[in-house]
Amino acid sequence: MSRTSPADHDVLLRVNELSTWFAKDDQVIKAADEVSFSIKKGEIVGLVGESGSGKTVTARSIARLISPPGKIVGGQVFLGETSLLDLDEDEMNAVRGDRIGMLFQEPRVMLDPTCRVGNQVGEPLRIHRATSKRDAWSTAVGLLRDVEIPDPEERARSYAIDISGGMAQRVMIATALAAEPDLLIADEPTTALDVTVQAQILQLLQQQCRERGMAMLLITHDLGVVAAIADRVLVMYAGQLVAEGTTEEILRGPLHPYTCALVACASLATADGALVTIRPSSEDLGEGCRFYDRCDLHGQAGISDRCRDEMPSLVESRAGRRTRCHAIELGLGEAVGV
Repeated sequence: MSRTSPADHDVLLRVNELSTWFAKDDQVIKAADEVSFSIKKGEIVGLVGESGSGKTVTARSIARLISPPGKIVGGQVFLGETSLLDLDEDEMNAVRGDRIGMLFQEPRVMLDPTCRVGNQVGEPLRIHRATSKRDAWSTAVGLLRDVEIPDPEERARSYAIDISGGMAQRVMIATALAAEPDLLIADEPTTALDVTVQAQILQLLQQQCRERGMAMLLITHDLGVVAAIADRVLVMYAGQLVAEGTTEEILRGPLHPYTCALVACASLATADGALVTIRPSSEDLGEGCRFYDRCDLHGQAGISDRCRDEMPSLVESRAGRRTRCHAIELGLGEAVGV
């Protein structure tokens, strides 16, 4: 396989039919199943879906952070012209923290409580840029200032145990930005924070992307988060992408029945208000649409047999949007009110 992709000056990340499976007893869980999408330079893309939908596995597959029993079994991932799945581990380590920055939930867990904040923020510079300890510290203080941490010189001398959760996430953002990455992968970066701090962190992430020309893949279960800062939205269900469009298209005019349910947050709600999803495995999925058992549209459109027996493709619909739905592909959505 070629280690380079044909140049496309607008596209930074290209994911082609990426598949990551997990072996469990005698089952195969297709956590990410032929996932394809792209992200342009400077673009913020939200990847949404309920727990178990495959969004975190997709993100970790891009960064080559899948451990047994998980395995990337197929597909391609290009960052610029570089094929990430063809790099050896040393080459991939050089990409992580340099061209790809990563931001996760529970920032306190990611910070070393025995290391000063300034040293942790400056570490990517020492690893990837061979920066001196003095210069890395100076740059770290500047990064802490960029992420709006008060008194950055003093805070750089603090330990992680001495700072709040919101400030810890700002420290992690500064660390992720240190080597000036092309792409930031942010996995539920505001989940553990209170509402006020969440808004501040989202605004900060958006600001840093705009100022630096950095792209971001934002993984979240919260449509309010993507509404706040995302340019486009990808929707995952049972390991597959089922919808893609601009944030306004997805939130104001959803087409796929699952996306409609996410936006309405009602028709698939359980007693506690949570939406139901399924974990894809070789035993509980048939050949047809993975949303079949929870969808009313196929009956209303009169295509139940096709939806049950034939997997829909992710096809372009309505001005470049992509939707994985037979009814939408056949133009039957409007007839039943979608």
